[in-house]
Amino acid sequence: MNGHTASARVPRLGDLEAEVLAFVREVNPRKLHFLDQKGEWAENPEAMRDRISHALLYHLRSQSEEDKASFFAQTFSPFLTESRWPIAEKIAALSLEEWKEFQEAKAEVTRSAAEVLAPLIRLIAEEERYSAALERLLAESSVSMRREEAYSLILERIQPPLGIVTQIPPALFFPCLRLLLDGRIDPESGIPHLASLILSVFQDPRSTEALLQAMARFPVGFTKIRENLIYTLGNLREERAVDALIEVLEAADEIKETAAGHPTMGLLLEQKEEAIWALGKIGLGAVKAVPALATYADHSSAKLKTYLAWTLGEVGKAQKGATGGVSADVVIALLKLLKDKNRQIFEETVSALRKIDLPEFVHSLYLYHVGAVSILGLKPAQRGLYELSETLHYLLRTKKRTIIAVNGDSGTGKTYFCQAIADGFAGLGPEEILYLMRDSKRGQRVFNRLLGLPWLKKHIDPCYYQDYPLSEDEDDPEAYFRRFLEENSEKRLIILDGCRDRHYFQRVIDFFYLQGELDIEVNFRANFSTRRLNLETREFALESVKLHLQFLEEPALEDTSFYQEGLVILFDLDNSIASRLDREETRELFERPRIDSWGELIRIGDFSGETKTSPCREEKFRLQTFLDNRVFQTSIKGIADFALLGRTFFLAAPGRGLLSLSFERNEIAEWQAGDAFPKKVVGQPPDRLVTAHQDGTIRVWDSLEKRALAFASQLSSLTALAIDQAGRIYGGDETGTLRQWDLERRTARDFVSSAGAVRFLRYYPLGKLLAVEDGKSGGTSSSLRIIDFASLTGRSISLPPGKVVNGINVYHDGRIIAATSEAGGESRGREKNLLVLSPGDRGCSVLALSGHALGTKDCVTMGPKIITCGTDSDGTSSLRIWGSEFFVRTELGRLFIKS
Repeated sequence: MNGHTASARVPRLGDLEAEVLAFVREVNPRKLHFLDQKGEWAENPEAMRDRISHALLYHLRSQSEEDKASFFAQTFSPFLTESRWPIAEKIAALSLEEWKEFQEAKAEVTRSAAEVLAPLIRLIAEEERYSAALERLLAESSVSMRREEAYSLILERIQPPLGIVTQIPPALFFPCLRLLLDGRIDPESGIPHLASLILSVFQDPRSTEALLQAMARFPVGFTKIRENLIYTLGNLREERAVDALIEVLEAADEIKETAAGHPTMGLLLEQKEEAIWALGKIGLGAVKAVPALATYADHSSAKLKTYLAWTLGEVGKAQKGATGGVSADVVIALLKLLKDKNRQIFEETVSALRKIDLPEFVHSLYLYHVGAVSILGLKPAQRGLYELSETLHYLLRTKKRTIIAVNGDSGTGKTYFCQAIADGFAGLGPEEILYLMRDSKRGQRVFNRLLGLPWLKKHIDPCYYQDYPLSEDEDDPEAYFRRFLEENSEKRLIILDGCRDRHYFQRVIDFFYLQGELDIEVNFRANFSTRRLNLETREFALESVKLHLQFLEEPALEDTSFYQEGLVILFDLDNSIASRLDREETRELFERPRIDSWGELIRIGDFSGETKTSPCREEKFRLQTFLDNRVFQTSIKGIADFALLGRTFFLAAPGRGLLSLSFERNEIAEWQAGDAFPKKVVGQPPDRLVTAHQDGTIRVWDSLEKRALAFASQLSSLTALAIDQAGRIYGGDETGTLRQWDLERRTARDFVSSAGAVRFLRYYPLGKLLAVEDGKSGGTSSSLRIIDFASLTGRSISLPPGKVVNGINVYHDGRIIAATSEAGGESRGREKNLLVLSPGDRGCSVLALSGHALGTKDCVTMGPKIITCGTDSDGTSSLRIWGSEFFVRTELGRLFIKS
């Protein structure tokens, strides 16, 4: 009878699980909940037993239903016997010490549930050690003579290892909550600030109450502490913080207070930026803050208005999703921001209007400053990466090795993309891919050797090359590069990943480029909000996020040689959130090629027509040693020459001077150069301009150094001008003399050529120069020379009889595109005056295409197409776009006419 009664009292495991699961569901993740000894809910555990209860319940809440059930089965089963259950009932209400009676049952539970319990036990034990040590130091700080030392020791105790916030021990969470609110601590000691920073890294919803209390405790003057608090509350999307954030917005931009008897003044702009950003994170709950937000559309701070545009878009989107409409204040404020000429503000504003479904409305506006906005005219990464995939597959099929540089400002998603393909794709194994990242030790070792020790000593902090293996005398970057390629000969794909900076990674990419080993350049761009959101997921701490937001590529892509010269395949992509692919989508996209004839879409095709061969002659020189997708239009008369530097045109206007034309700023500026008007102008990215003047002088304009250097050319009549990547200047004159000036070495060299005048100079791949000259002995045809300064040799190429070059361009594979007309201006109908020359080992094939009827005046290559300008038979000027038959057919298929 007694045995039967005891047996009936033992509950079923399923019933216990259901009851405890109901308790776990009641745990509020934004509170420090625990069950006290009476089985009732309480908050803010202090005793170890209560902290264990909270830790276990909080952990279980985050687990799946299956994992919860498994844990309860492991925990309860040892007690569900006739002999043990009565004891369990009796001890359930006793203190922690009395649990020692359960040695046998506890051992079983510990073994079966060790996977869950052991980490929690270690965590609580570590928390206890931190708390005990910090409490001792706080007690010491109450003695004024010991306070400064105690504060220093507390800061040292909670400081992240090596300053790396991702390595903060989880056991610091509860101690930092207490430090943040401890009234014994001086707010200016640095301890509350560090505690708030650590809590911002954890972004634990259980800190919400403490963060709200801290917002009320610390006045607005403690702006760095409050910025961390606001940042964390925003990431936690805490609606209860909205009123406090509105108070921040309604405060003045500057505050004046008295501290230690002295007046102080502080700026609140950064705190306001964080408040605006946090309201955007909160979304729908921040709708009541819209009136306060809208007042900032007229603020003077560009950064603050950039944050504002993103937040208005987020709040408006949430409001429209919940109610079907958007507050008029949101739309009005965005329209005000749309008028701002700042690029970041404009981009974020357009993105915000798209979020609330007003893109067509935006496109109908006349925005006079739209030329200043690059990212909105870029190809979205979703489409651009599709084209990059096809290009990579094509190059991998046709080349032994492909080298790709992936660049972009910090936070644009470049490394995320690289990591998506670095493990292999489409049968290309990870062992065939070399991934070199500028922030990795492996990448830095390679890049340092390519830069060389003298350069590193001149431009780079010594901490980045302390282990350099050679002395300056032994160092030879080019020899190392050859060994590097040999040692990695089995690699089919080499990826260079990093943010370009003038003196380090830009120079690394330039090294590959000048060696003729760079095939593809991928540049990721993103709007400000995308960069910040990306950095938040990577850097965690607000201070680190702000620091990395300052990492912008310098020089700008448009100021680089590989951008302006077109000798590599370039992908300039918008990788903002609305345009990007995730990791799995990227891997799927690159898994296989889809277009067999893609090569014809990324290269100038072979065209069709009759190909003739022109002879080439090898010559030895005599050496003498001395010292973007938009069309803009304007009308300026009397221009002798022009150059493009970044996005600014520089115009040589005889009789007027040197002019700079910016379509972005919608302005023309005159540069003072005395009475000697310029005849020729050429740019060297990113910040150098060279002009040749009527009085025979050459001027070098350096905008970085803010100075101009002038020297006499000593040429009879300069007719052509060029500059290479190393800064060496080349000039040609009417007598056929070609002169090189090396300003760094302060030398000049003459290369005596034919009797014909030098008409054009162009950079040719692998460090060579292309010169266009008049024919010898008074002949009417132009001739070409490809000059190799390393070997002091040249190749002379004759054009078909009667052809005079009006403009010339070099394609990245070494083909030469020449715009010509008949000598003497004669016209015999539709002449073949667009020439495609392909220099080879034994000769040079010349393909003549029908250009403009009365002569082709100039030409430029852009990716797979040639663009020409000239005069048609009726005397009108026209532009033409040339490509392979497949390319033209494909492009025509994309066109439509809107009536």
